[in-house]
Amino acid sequence: MVVWLRYFRRVHKLTPATDYGPVFLLGYPVCAVLLIGSHYFVTGYLTAFGNIVGAWLVLFAEVLISMPIAVAIGRDRREATGSASVSAGI
Repeated sequence: MVVWLRYFRRVHKLTPATDYGPVFLLGYPVCAVLLIGSHYFVTGYLTAFGNIVGAWLVLFAEVLISMPIAVAIGRDRREATGSASVSAGI
């Protein structure tokens, strides 16, 4: 998630206040594409939709835990440096 957030922000020139929403929403289709591709490569057939939903639930749980931590780290880092340009602590 951290790598994706850094790459996405650099490519699209997002500000720290708007980073998390688009990255969170784009994570779902990227997760599905990676799951379908890797499953097909390993097994030779496409995965069931239930497996994609299961991967999305795991992704949601990971984001639910990691996003508040990332926001808190970013807020602390911005307050410590006194700069609004330090983006999301990542």
